[in-house]
This record gives sequence, C-alpha cells and structure tokens, in this order.
Amino acid sequence: MFRRYLDARLAAYRRLPDVEAAYRELAMATAIQDDIWKQTVAAIRTSDAPSYAAMMVLPPLNAMFDIATTRTMAAQIHTPVGIFIILFVLALVGALLSGYALAADRSGSWLHIVCFVLVIVSRRWSTSGSECNSRAARYRGW
Repeated sequence: MFRRYLDARLAAYRRLPDVEAAYRELAMATAIQDDIWKQTVAAIRTSDAPSYAAMMVLPPLNAMFDIATTRTMAAQIHTPVGIFIILFVLALVGALLSGYALAADRSGSWLHIVCFVLVIVSRRWSTSGSECNSRAARYRGW
C-alpha cells in the first residue's frame, strides 16, 4: 500500500503542467493515505498488538503525511502580487530620493552608490530566485 501511495504522489508531480490531472492524482494519494491510516489504527487496536505499537508506528506515519501535506500546500501558496508591487515602488522611491541626494553633491560617494546597487540587486535576486522562477509558480493554481 505504501508503494501505491508513493506512486500516486510521484504521478501527481509528473502530471504537471496539467493541473487537473495532478489534482486527480493527489486525490488518489489522499484516499490511499486515509486507507493506510485506517488500517494502521485498526491493526494497533487488535488484542495481539503490543501496547507500545501506537507509540512506535503512529508518530512516523503522521510525520510522513504531514510533510506530504506541507509540500502540497507550499506548491499552491505564493507571495501575493501586491507584495512585489510594493517592493518595486519602494525601490523606485528609494532610487528617487537617493538620486536627489546624490545630485546635490556633484562628486558623489562611490560607497553609497555601490551599496544602493547591491541592496537593489539583492532584493531582486532574493525574490526572483525563490518565487518568480520556481517551477510551481509557472503554473496557475499551483
């Protein structure tokens, strides 16, 4: 049964970018997950099961299902577009204010210029590397 569960989870990710097919595979994996849980609990409740069986089997099983759910939810939740707009506007306002401040001093401070460029580039790199270019972000609804 664990093999079927694993195959269903892997098939869901292989189905991308067909989101509907991926959701069908995830639904099948969830059904198999429920079956695994029910059968495990039933086996633990039998009279011949050791008293420590629940403590030994259920926590790792729960952790396995939790990480699968966490991964599915992480693929579906994204940073709102409004956050990217706010970051862009703040960068423009910062550039405007820095430009006016640097225009008053004709020689300019290379330290300030380099630091400003590094801050803007690192902000852009940190958001684009984690969200905009991720595989999951390319597919609407995922």
